[in-house]
Amino acid sequence: MKNLQTTNYKLQTNLGFTLLETVIAISILTTGVIATIGLMNSGLKQIGYLKNKIIAINLAQEGIELTRNVRDNNWLTNLTVPPPPSPPVPFNVWTGTGTADECSSTCKYEIDYDDTKLVLLESGRKLKLDQNTDLNKGYQYDTGNNSIFTRTITITDDPDENFGTADVRVESTVKFGDKENEEVTLETILYDWKK
Repeated sequence: MKNLQTTNYKLQTNLGFTLLETVIAISILTTGVIATIGLMNSGLKQIGYLKNKIIAINLAQEGIELTRNVRDNNWLTNLTVPPPPSPPVPFNVWTGTGTADECSSTCKYEIDYDDTKLVLLESGRKLKLDQNTDLNKGYQYDTGNNSIFTRTITITDDPDENFGTADVRVESTVKFGDKENEEVTLETILYDWKK
């Protein structure tokens, strides 16, 4: 009979992971995952802020353009109403009173996209968002849900104090945020270029 040879193998115990190494690896992995989630959360907040800022910039620009439309409509009234009004409608009739509005210091107004005149400001009134896709009204004061945006049109008469020119400074300020702590202000000078 042949003798079978036996071989003994000794397992090395230092090749495996100890409990301490496993705990350290899990804590490093957990720290990385938490940091990634925090970074994603911060990025999402920043995206929301930037979205609101872009909307605010567009609403401020709309305020400037609507004010310019009021001025232009005053000129068109002088050209198209037969016979022309006497005296002619001044370029700076903002509220539809028929006389030039005196804004020697500042006058504050609000306006909707479909208004033909500025309306005296009702302080703190929020723009509403109407998401009815049939009417597509967007941001306005009449219908919809209150948004986080308020818009103020500020008009200063003769801002450069050059009394030889008829001009007004128009500032459109949109405030937004939970406490209206953010704002965007756009400014332009409108001239009575028909003179």
